[in-house]
Amino acid sequence: MLDLLPKQRIQIIEHLYTKLDISPDVVLQSKEIYRIYVASIAAGNKPILILSKPNKNLPLGENEITLKRLDNSEASEFFERYGKPTGYALKKLSKFGFSFVKDEKTKKIDKKKTWQNFLKDFDFYQPTLSLRKSDMEKIIENPSFLLQQLELYLTEGCQKDKRILLWAKSCVPVIGNDYDEFWLCKYRGHALVIKPPKTGFTTFGEKVGQCVTWSSSSSIRGYADAKGNVYPGISHGNFGSIMLDEAARYKEVILDVALNMLEQGKMEVLAAGRRLINLGAPKITIVMNPGGANRITQDSDYLYLLDLLLPKITSVPEAIGSRFGLILINRNLQPVIEENILNQEQIAKNKLLIDSLREMLAPKVAEIYLNQEVQKWLSQPLNKYKEQIMSLVQGLDDILGKRMKVFWIDHATSAYRHVRGCAFECAIFDSFIDIIQYFLDAKSFDDIFFSTLFERAEANLDMVISFNLESLYDMINLKESVKDNFNQIILDRYVHLREEYLKPLVFITAVILKSENITNLPINILGEKINYYYSLIDTQKRTELFGSKYGSGFSQILHSIERLSPEKLKRAQNLLLNQFGITFDLDLSNGGLKLVVYENLLQNFDFEKLHVNLPNLPNLPLPRGI
Repeated sequence: MLDLLPKQRIQIIEHLYTKLDISPDVVLQSKEIYRIYVASIAAGNKPILILSKPNKNLPLGENEITLKRLDNSEASEFFERYGKPTGYALKKLSKFGFSFVKDEKTKKIDKKKTWQNFLKDFDFYQPTLSLRKSDMEKIIENPSFLLQQLELYLTEGCQKDKRILLWAKSCVPVIGNDYDEFWLCKYRGHALVIKPPKTGFTTFGEKVGQCVTWSSSSSIRGYADAKGNVYPGISHGNFGSIMLDEAARYKEVILDVALNMLEQGKMEVLAAGRRLINLGAPKITIVMNPGGANRITQDSDYLYLLDLLLPKITSVPEAIGSRFGLILINRNLQPVIEENILNQEQIAKNKLLIDSLREMLAPKVAEIYLNQEVQKWLSQPLNKYKEQIMSLVQGLDDILGKRMKVFWIDHATSAYRHVRGCAFECAIFDSFIDIIQYFLDAKSFDDIFFSTLFERAEANLDMVISFNLESLYDMINLKESVKDNFNQIILDRYVHLREEYLKPLVFITAVILKSENITNLPINILGEKINYYYSLIDTQKRTELFGSKYGSGFSQILHSIERLSPEKLKRAQNLLLNQFGITFDLDLSNGGLKLVVYENLLQNFDFEKLHVNLPNLPNLPLPRGI
């Protein structure tokens, strides 16, 4: 039916150059002009140069893209219009056989002849769409064909869980292609997913957008080297979908990416003495997988995985809870069931069609988001949803502590734009046929279109809210099924605490709670009491528990805390509060500091596994006034 332009399999060898708009104050503006990639079509052939749009990221290695070849005059016109690459960029081509032309008399580089050789020596290509306007006209004549293709894109002939399908629908729309539309990120339905294996998330994430299974934080944020080369982050110029898979392996991946990017569509990075600005509005999905590779996933694996997640948001749980529109934390997601086995050629043709549609319709989708009534709908608080969460979230206190409760409360209070945004992305997907018609007719969307769009968005909103609440229910039920595992988690938090000067505070607090059978919280514990219980522990045992420095005397602990900068002090206070339910303040009049115990997270601290026998501690009367 459709004669789509084929994709070519190429190897991206190197990201050669990014043309940037650089202001006089050497601030690297985020507005790229174009990128140049060195690529190989087939082994043994001379490399080609690909001139791509700024928001067309081509990762190193194998890619399948549709290319349009530029003749010599078209390539020359491109560089005259958008600017030539630097001499340093051309010099990097020497390893591919290119060399500068020197004047025979002056022995200086002849820039004109060098440039002519550059245009003559290389073949230039540009990425293009496989779909043409004539193909779009054929599609609209047979709507059932497009509906079939859209469903095939989501399922690939397999049976998938309804929650996975809703997430997949929300990932499909590309909502713009202009850097000035970065602010639309505040309406994206970012997703947090903790799920069992074999459910189809990774496969679809790789197909619909960029799927990152491991990367350094600098690659995620972008960086510049000392020679002035600029490498934007993965979010820059992206208005589609990004999936961060196996996120538990990342060091503070959420803090690195989510706080600004998920809300503002903008992330600033200091690199090589310059300021990089990433702009984009991608839908970001953060995925975590519990359990081991060679065993059946247990309920406790989900609790351990949540505990890996929580330290990444400990300092600002409020700031991250409000960023996610869809939260899928579910132990019972249905694995993918293959029904109609499709061959790879069918899957590739289907992907070629839908991906081309997504990119071609991006400016029209951006037009929808710019509508005032759409922004008004996306910005309406969800009061009933908030009330439901505030009622349910009380059940999280005992086992997961304050962090996850704060996460959910802030989600209920401030994430309504993203919750609605997820539903709206699904509604855009459901409206593709209508959008194509307006695109072909080259006319603006009317009231009839928006009325239908809002109906679809409301229907999807009910599902998004339902799935989010299911996740909260599942966490509450998880709490009940793995209470015994929580004691081990608290001990693991203590053992892996990197801030060694905080370990004695946690340990002594647990000793006091157990020795004095304290249950009524919150309470204050003054420094004199902490020091007293610290002194009751044998010096050799203290050294074993806290190390030679902090086992030698309580003054060493106070000294380390007093030397902290205000920023590090606040971080340490938040760390203790979120991981152990306690915090501290410096208090010179009461033994140097004051501990405040808010939660019973240390009530069942496992001293036996640390080979500490509390009953053997001397049962001495406390000094008066403590």
